Amino acid sequence: MRFSSRITKRRGIVVLILLTILGFGIVDSRFLWTGWIPDTGGMCLVSPIYDANSNSTYSVMFAGVNFTFLYWTYPPNITDVPHKAYFLVTFDDGTEENLSLYVGGYTVIMPLQVPRGDKTSHSFPSAGVITADTWGLWRNWQYTVNLFN
Repeated sequence: MRFSSRITKRRGIVVLILLTILGFGIVDSRFLWTGWIPDTGGMCLVSPIYDANSNSTYSVMFAGVNFTFLYWTYPPNITDVPHKAYFLVTFDDGTEENLSLYVGGYTVIMPLQVPRGDKTSHSFPSAGVITADTWGLWRNWQYTVNLFN
């Protein structure tokens, strides 16, 4: 009886640990490539991290949506404020939408770590762009596609 009780407790602890790891994996978009992102509509597929690539235009196809980085603007004479990046999002039905968001910027002692984002008004699916919010990668972003609409 005691032996069986110990096994049941151990199994319960193992299951609890696995569920906790899975829960953190869903919340943190660096794992499982999904995450709860309110700025882009809730539970989303999240792309790897991309950057400005020397301000050259490039396109990325992610989860059936084409994201094109167009350019970013540099603030005049001030290098420690956020830069505005512009994107074109093209859906399978031919609909195109422009998105923009601020990336980068410094506070007094460190880069801004507040994630920012913008999402399309297109539905089925909706898509968006968010700042990568990773220390040392302050001019980077990730593309998102909503899982439920």
